[in-house]
Formats: sequence, C-alpha cells, structure tokens
Amino acid sequence: MQVKGYLSLEKSSEDKSLYITALIDDYGNMIELRDVKSEIYDFFPKDETTEKVYIIEGQYIRGNDNEYVRVNSIKENRILSDFN
Repeated sequence: MQVKGYLSLEKSSEDKSLYITALIDDYGNMIELRDVKSEIYDFFPKDETTEKVYIIEGQYIRGNDNEYVRVNSIKENRILSDFN
C-alpha cells in the first residue's frame, strides 16, 4: 500500500515516556509506522509534523486493538499538483 502525509514522533498512548514514528494526514489522523530504518529517524520531528509531505510504502497491518504500517520505503513527495 502507499499513503501520503506528514512525519512525526508522537507520544505513545500506552506509555507517555515513549515516542512512536507516525504519519499524520491533513485532518490530524495518525497511523503508527513500524520497522522504520534508523537512518531515517532524523526526518521525524518530535511532537510536531514535517512541513513536507512524504510517501510511505509498506504493508497495512490491523490487529485486535491496533493498526499500523510496516514500512518498506519512505520518500519525499515532490509532486505539487497533488495538493491542488
């Protein structure tokens, strides 16, 4: 699957001392991103979102009490016409 949105490090709902990698859409909806490579962590700002939009490719996983994307790749969205 492929989704677009803003990258962020957000506080975990279960443990407020932990941060999770997340993708945030234009409406403030969040989905957790898992298996993010360590060299990409620097792109995730803590408690705020990136100004640029990113494209995430991966597998959508839905469990009993959570859902997330297992990340295969992250790249910057360079197509401005998507927002018009």
